[in-house]
Amino acid sequence: MVNFVSGVRVAVLATGAMLCAVAASAATLNEASLPGGAFGSSWNQLTAVATGYDAIAGTGNQNQYDNFLFTLPAGHQSLSFDFTAPTGIDESYSAGASILYSADPFRWGWDGTSAKTVRVDFYQPKQSFSLDLGDFKGGSLYLALNFTHGANLAYNIGVPGNAAAPAPGPAPVPLPAGVGLIASGVAALLALGARRRQRTTQAA
Repeated sequence: MVNFVSGVRVAVLATGAMLCAVAASAATLNEASLPGGAFGSSWNQLTAVATGYDAIAGTGNQNQYDNFLFTLPAGHQSLSFDFTAPTGIDESYSAGASILYSADPFRWGWDGTSAKTVRVDFYQPKQSFSLDLGDFKGGSLYLALNFTHGANLAYNIGVPGNAAAPAPGPAPVPLPAGVGLIASGVAALLALGARRRQRTTQAA
C-alpha cells in the first residue's frame, strides 16, 4: 500500500511539473521596433527592458552607444553576446565595441566594469562570449555597448534571467491535449489509494 501511494504521489508531482512547464512566451526586443529605431544612446538615457524579453537584437556603428537597464531576479545570472559583421565585406572591414556593466547606475560615459572588447573583421566576422554574473543579488543591471569603430555590426544579447514573465505579444503556448486526462487519471488513482488504505485500517 505504501508503494502504491508513493507511486501516486510521484505521478501527481510529475503532472504538476507538466502543468507548470508551460512556457512563458519570452520574446526578442528588436532595435528597429522602437520609436526612432534606436536603443538608449547615453549613459543617462537607457532603454529599460521589460521583464519577459530574453533576447535583444540591434546594430552598432562607430561612436554609437547602446545602453540598457534590466531588472533581474536573485540567483545565478549570465548573459550571452553574439556579434556578426555584415555580409559582403572585404578585407578592409573592421568593427568593434567595448562592453561595460554595473549593478549601480552609470555615473558618466564609459563607467562600469569592462566585460569584453569586441573586434570583428574579414578574417573573424563573428565573435561570441558570455558574461557570468555569478550569484546575482537581484535588482538592476546596467549594460552599455560602446561601439568604437566600424559600421553595421549586428549583435544579439541573450538574457535568460529576464524571461521570468511573458512579454506583450504572442499568447502562451496551450497545454498539450492529454495533460487534462492525465491529471484526472492521477486524481482517480489517489482517491482509490485512499479508499484501500481506509479499508485496511478498518479491517485491522
